[in-house]
Amino acid sequence: VKLSDYVQRDAVNVIHVFDPYNQATPKTLALLWKIRKDIEAHHEKNGGDINSTPKLNVISVCEYSKEDIVNKIVKRFALDWIMLADPEAHFTELYGLQTMPFFIVVDEEGKIEERGVGEDALYNWVYTRIVVK
Repeated sequence: VKLSDYVQRDAVNVIHVFDPYNQATPKTLALLWKIRKDIEAHHEKNGGDINSTPKLNVISVCEYSKEDIVNKIVKRFALDWIMLADPEAHFTELYGLQTMPFFIVVDEEGKIEERGVGEDALYNWVYTRIVVK
């Protein structure tokens, strides 16, 4: 699987790389859920015109786990975005990630705009990028 196949043009893409056995995982998934819901609420509040601002596309990469674990996570947290299994942690190796969760933001042109956005800054960064644009 190539991650670039899941990056959407005309959208702000947040790539979320995580270890499902990390204690921060539920918090991170909840944060991504909140960001998505707040962006959707903003679009609805403004007449539902999502063409005036970029969409948000979330892609999660689950390191060190197979599809069965990914399916359990998706079901348990009722997630509706793309989640990929990477049991051999190739993504972590390829990008030289030392810590997880790790966020990469890819802009509407398909270029990496930001790497390593912290959890505390992610909400404000994405919200400002989409809503205030």
